[in-house]
Amino acid sequence: MNDTFIIADKKEISKQRLKEFLKNDVSEKYLTQKYNLCKNYAKWIILNIENKK
Repeated sequence: MNDTFIIADKKEISKQRLKEFLKNDVSEKYLTQKYNLCKNYAKWIILNIENKK
């Protein structure tokens, strides 16, 4: 699995990614392409964030 969505060299990069995600209505396709995520990982991220709101 490629965790480039959440793992970064700097803490600020991870924070910025999360802020971008929380502020915008991002799609599975967008997350998968931008962060090179594996199958179903973007879906899992979106579902878990929606469950926390």
